[in-house]
Amino acid sequence: MKGKILAGSMALSVGLLLSSGVWAQDAKQAFEQAYADCQAKLEVPETPRSELSEAAFEAYQTGRNYFGDDSINSANLAINFLKSSYSAGKDDEILKSMGDLILSVYEAELSKTDARWLDAYDATMSIPYSSYRKQQLRERYLALIAPLQETNPQLYAATLVDGAKYWHREDIGLAPILEPALEQFDKDLPASDLNVLTLQLYLAHNHFSKNRRNSAIELYESIIADANVEDPAGRRLELLSHAALVELYERNGESDQATAHCVAIGAAQPWSEDSGPEPLFRVNPVYPISYATKKLSGSVTVQFDIDESGFVTNAQPIHSEDTPPEFVRSSIEAVENWRYAPKFENGQPVAATGQTVQLDFSIQ
Repeated sequence: MKGKILAGSMALSVGLLLSSGVWAQDAKQAFEQAYADCQAKLEVPETPRSELSEAAFEAYQTGRNYFGDDSINSANLAINFLKSSYSAGKDDEILKSMGDLILSVYEAELSKTDARWLDAYDATMSIPYSSYRKQQLRERYLALIAPLQETNPQLYAATLVDGAKYWHREDIGLAPILEPALEQFDKDLPASDLNVLTLQLYLAHNHFSKNRRNSAIELYESIIADANVEDPAGRRLELLSHAALVELYERNGESDQATAHCVAIGAAQPWSEDSGPEPLFRVNPVYPISYATKKLSGSVTVQFDIDESGFVTNAQPIHSEDTPPEFVRSSIEAVENWRYAPKFENGQPVAATGQTVQLDFSIQ
């Protein structure tokens, strides 16, 4: 009897091993096929973005299934997916699951000072975690890169940019993080360094969002003064700063100051023949209270000119015979305060006539 039980147990064990081996082989083949399919789609420029996203996620899922949740290979596949543009639009819980996998595996496999953490933090800081969790990741990232401040200022600036590209969108103050670093960069790096200028831009955006307008203005003006406009990246930072300053100066009631930046943008970016100009600064029309309480809706088409300084002139309604008059009045008052980059011809700003815009009023 004892021999029969032992023989039966051995047969069961062998069966489990065989099943496990078959499963592992199937999982491996599934991953290799998904990975190959993803690479093939990436090599075809015409592949729709939705197909690329699905293929990349399938490669991650089959890889995680094959390697296991405690494998650094699975963590690295998650990092690759999160750092790609294909992660946009994925369910928050899926993204958090990927981030949790990365952090748990790296904490088990790597020391806190291992440079590979840079990629892990870069991937996980994009995940919509709680404010507390984001703060933890931010503090750990800053602690990891802190030694670079003295040993390699250039790399320190680059790694700060990698973090700040996420932080400046969050409801936190960036000044305590970036201002000391920027003061040190004044001594160690040229003023035109792209990483330094990018950090200044993120800090300026942060000041702007916190309504610290004067601090934001100072930084944007500094970027314009120092950016190397022969470099496309430097040119982009300069134009972003010009655009922000138009809005800041208009909000401060300093339209003349805003004009210089409207003209600078117009000179740098010729109008598109295929589409109308976009306002650099706009105010929304006021919804008449009497109409709002009655839930009246409507739309107004306004025709206007843009002068050589980017101001709106000669604003008037068109096709407004059946439009409630208060909608018309509110629309005209709003559009008259908009600012544009003026049109340029032969290197000079010129007036542009006959521009139109439609403003819609509705109560949901």
